[in-house]
Amino acid sequence: MPSPRTLFSRLLCLAGLFWALLLLAAPSQPVFAQSSLPGSWQRGCFDCPHFFLDRTPQSAFFDPSGRLHVFYGGEQLYHAAAQNSGWAVEVVDATLGAGRSATAAADPAGQLHVVYLDAAGWLRYAHQNGTGWQSEAILPLSLEALPSLGLAVDPLGTPHIAFRSDTDSRLFYAVRTTSGWQSTLLSTAAAALCHTGLALDTAGQPHVAYTTESSRLHYAHATSSGWTDTEIGGASSSAALALDTQNTPHIVAAAPENGLSSLFYYVASPEGWRSERIDTPTSSTAQIDVRCPSLRLANDNTPHVAYQLDLTALLRLPGQQTFQVRYAVQQSGSWQVVVGNPPYSGKAPSLALAPDQRPHILLAAASMQLTDLHLTPDGWQSDLVDLGGAPTSPALFLDGASTLHAAAFDQGTHQFLYYRSPLSPDATYNRFTERTVFWPSADTSLPTQQPHLLPPGIRLAVDPQQQPHLVSRFPARGNDLLYHTRTDLEWEIRPVLSQVPATQTDDWEIAVDSSGLLHVAASNQNGVFYFASTDFAGSSVWLDPDGSHPSIALDSAQHPTVAYAKTSSGHPMLATLTASGWFTQPLLPTLPIADLQLAFDGADNPTLALVLSDTAILLLRSTPTGWISVTLETATALSGPIDLAIAATGIPHVIYYAQTGRQLSYATLAGDLPVRYTLDTLDVASPAASLALDRWGAPHVLYEDAARHDLNHLYWQVVWPHSVYLPILLRP
Repeated sequence: MPSPRTLFSRLLCLAGLFWALLLLAAPSQPVFAQSSLPGSWQRGCFDCPHFFLDRTPQSAFFDPSGRLHVFYGGEQLYHAAAQNSGWAVEVVDATLGAGRSATAAADPAGQLHVVYLDAAGWLRYAHQNGTGWQSEAILPLSLEALPSLGLAVDPLGTPHIAFRSDTDSRLFYAVRTTSGWQSTLLSTAAAALCHTGLALDTAGQPHVAYTTESSRLHYAHATSSGWTDTEIGGASSSAALALDTQNTPHIVAAAPENGLSSLFYYVASPEGWRSERIDTPTSSTAQIDVRCPSLRLANDNTPHVAYQLDLTALLRLPGQQTFQVRYAVQQSGSWQVVVGNPPYSGKAPSLALAPDQRPHILLAAASMQLTDLHLTPDGWQSDLVDLGGAPTSPALFLDGASTLHAAAFDQGTHQFLYYRSPLSPDATYNRFTERTVFWPSADTSLPTQQPHLLPPGIRLAVDPQQQPHLVSRFPARGNDLLYHTRTDLEWEIRPVLSQVPATQTDDWEIAVDSSGLLHVAASNQNGVFYFASTDFAGSSVWLDPDGSHPSIALDSAQHPTVAYAKTSSGHPMLATLTASGWFTQPLLPTLPIADLQLAFDGADNPTLALVLSDTAILLLRSTPTGWISVTLETATALSGPIDLAIAATGIPHVIYYAQTGRQLSYATLAGDLPVRYTLDTLDVASPAASLALDRWGAPHVLYEDAARHDLNHLYWQVVWPHSVYLPILLRP
């Protein structure tokens, strides 16, 4: 007969099994109670493409075997090596935020070395150790003003670095010894620019070129009795240094001349320093600064230079820096400059010379699309080293089968992406299980930023058969609204609205009913209108010529309702499709509406989230006794995005952006009281974001981090009741 203890254990197991079966049989319902939010916010990076930040002119080089290498980072530290069939990319340092200002070199044995900054501002050194990469911290610097770095490796494989401490403007030289890094102070007034020129002569002695804060160019080198420092002349940018086969120093730097910034080439001679003008870009409206030169000497000591022009002041594009890359080579005693051929832009170009002495220029335009430009007998050719990418305009949808659907526009490839990822009951996921391009094919010829056009946008909905429906707008292709559906894996495209004027503020929202019919509410300069996917031949219903900010939702009977704002008066309006046609009603007196969103709860009660004059978030809820309002947030500056989702129990979930503090925020109700969370503090104003609820009623937020070029996923990880009983089930 079983002992009492054994019987008790069996009873506990039966009790645990009973509760587990109840939980498994229970219908899917929101787990949030009106009075509490059990759980906590969790964060994941949904799509983190490679990101190239603060590249230096010393980030690309050929090793002794003639293989081209590139080091870059900002998201992580990456190394790309050229192969016959493309580029092999590996992660050198997987630490988030590693790789800024990467400067690299190869030793005579072909081993690779790199110095760089991590996210905490530490100067780090990494090298190959036979089986992989070994990284070590050298000393803390800062990211407030990026330090200038230089690296060279002697014949014994010993790394030498030159760096400027950004906190006090002091320039140091350091060498790695068996007892650690030994440093020497070179200057107390060095300028922080693209990089610090450093080279080693045939005896392994260091030579450094740098500029001072007073715009003077200096050359320093080590001798048996110590360091010798010589002032060469004026300089307004960082200095690039190379030593020829006779250990003669060659320097390239920009210097002021007649009110303009010219690029000069300096070479040492027994009579002193000889200078030559390489380039003097001029403009009738603005000076064009010459910055970030990269210098390489060919086997016959012919100098090759790549550099950038800062065209920001000339073009006067608000909030946008524009750089043009130029290449110059000395031929027959004069300098030949290539301007705009090929017409690529980028910052801090890195120049390397192949074994056949043909130039390769590595550049990254707008921190995306790392490109190798190289000169061939047929002219300049380009190879894509790393696509990079910057997902923006995210759209999120969670279907009833616990599958996350998302869409985004990739500024690196100029493509619209669709993602799919099944969720587990605890709301976690293993990244996306599908990542496909739904439109268009790769087009790298398009500009990455067009501030005079409307931003790209996507709206996403999913039908009960889990088929996605998307409406996109791409300004670079005419501002058309396009409808995308998929049969199996083939995407079909149909036009919705053509040629939306780029000078008008327009918006659109979509919904898909149980039969797969798409419903669209949109606005432009002619007002608010509605149409369904059966009306694409041209018919539509104009709801209000004085409307803006439309939002659409379907009730349980699949009838569409459109909420919008009266442009002239600010009234929030509600238009519902009934058996006898559209019925429109104002909800409240005049309100200064800046944006709004509409959603239905499980009882078909509509709720609106309103942004009022960029200073308040108002929740407007329909009840059996009328409309009631709750103020979710008051702040000095509120702006898009705003998104709303309603749980089956009627609990609202709202996300919005507060410019004060640059905070992406979330709000809900506990009873009648607002509950607010700060989701993230971002470096860019008004990030794009999207909100959805999963089958368990937990909120999910997909948003862009424009500073890091990532697509982030925030979700509320609920505390499940069955977590109490599972230990009983597992007890022996």
